[in-house]
Amino acid sequence: MQVEKALEEIKTNFLDEEGFIVQKDRDGGDSLNRLGHLYSLLFLLGRPEDLQGRPLAEGFRAQLAKVTVHPGLYRRHWDKQKWYYNENTTSRDQYTPVVIAAGLLGEKQINTDIIGYLKQNGSYPNTIPNGDPPGPPKAPDILLPGNAADLWRGGGDISGLSPFGQFALAELDCAQVYMSRFRALRQVGDGADSGSDDLNLTISLLYGLSQNPTENLYAAAYEYFNAEQKPIDRLRYYFRPSSGAPPLADVYKVAIEKVLQQHPLKPTSESDVCKAKVSQMMQVIADKAWKSLKICDGLKTKVGPVTIGIDKPFNQTVTGFDFDFTKDYAKLTINVEVTCQSGDSALIKTEVKAQGKIVAELNPSTCQVINATVSLEGKLLDLITIQKIERDVKDLVQNELNKVCSPQ
Repeated sequence: MQVEKALEEIKTNFLDEEGFIVQKDRDGGDSLNRLGHLYSLLFLLGRPEDLQGRPLAEGFRAQLAKVTVHPGLYRRHWDKQKWYYNENTTSRDQYTPVVIAAGLLGEKQINTDIIGYLKQNGSYPNTIPNGDPPGPPKAPDILLPGNAADLWRGGGDISGLSPFGQFALAELDCAQVYMSRFRALRQVGDGADSGSDDLNLTISLLYGLSQNPTENLYAAAYEYFNAEQKPIDRLRYYFRPSSGAPPLADVYKVAIEKVLQQHPLKPTSESDVCKAKVSQMMQVIADKAWKSLKICDGLKTKVGPVTIGIDKPFNQTVTGFDFDFTKDYAKLTINVEVTCQSGDSALIKTEVKAQGKIVAELNPSTCQVINATVSLEGKLLDLITIQKIERDVKDLVQNELNKVCSPQ
């Protein structure tokens, strides 16, 4: 399908009454994400107008205004009757292409507003899980180095955006090499990866090549666009017609070809400082993800036949991190200092096995300890991404901690 035909198909069958891209069944849960991708692609293709005939920047501002709660905070979609109207479901993956579109279109204020929101709140707004009815509150997505690089390229001042404001753009792009390398190892298709992470990584790399590329960004793009399974094939699966998705892959195909023609890729390696910088960034990510958990919240323990509550606070911090950037694995060690009242230690040891599943061996004891250590040790195999480290710590490890905190 040629670009013109694909865009006409989107305009005819995938735009709702407010001009947002929805699924074939009219689901608008990813409309904010699709907004950013559409305007980024139109810009990269050199088109002066959007699908409604408005100048690109004007159309982008108008559409974003319809889902803006206040500057820097957005809804996924405008429909008040749907779960995705709640701004507390808006995740990092919805923000990423909005930042990129704003950067490409010269809408610096939008990225300044997003930086302001992140400074004030410390993370993205998604404290409520997707779906109707919603699940229990969850820890929100945290800022990742690639997000900080996108904001920088968009003219944003990230100097006060902790913790990544301390890194140079080339150093932030070290993390993109890591992400590209590990995404390139994933196979997208039925019964495998969905390709959802490839969507934002592809546009982020195209953006980096088009705007202030560093040698590390070139290294990331070379590894990713020369993977055995090409990015466009990953996107074709993600936007496959049987899923009810819009034909954005056909637009992406031409955009990728055009950007790579303008910025030819050659075999390039990341800088020598990348291993140390990525390890430092991963330490920050693990620390932030870990601190979003509650250890032994409402702890109860048995003393003889009597169950008592322990109200003394638990202190937690990430004290160790080891990441080998040059190989196909990494080792993550998180040591958490736990302060209880008295007694024996509580130890968790985990190993990441097939498909990244964490399996834990527990010695819960009674968790009546002072200055004990809970250790999470895992080999992060070639199936693990930065986002998955965050998810594993927040989602899987919490379940194991609950077993320690409330032993039977």
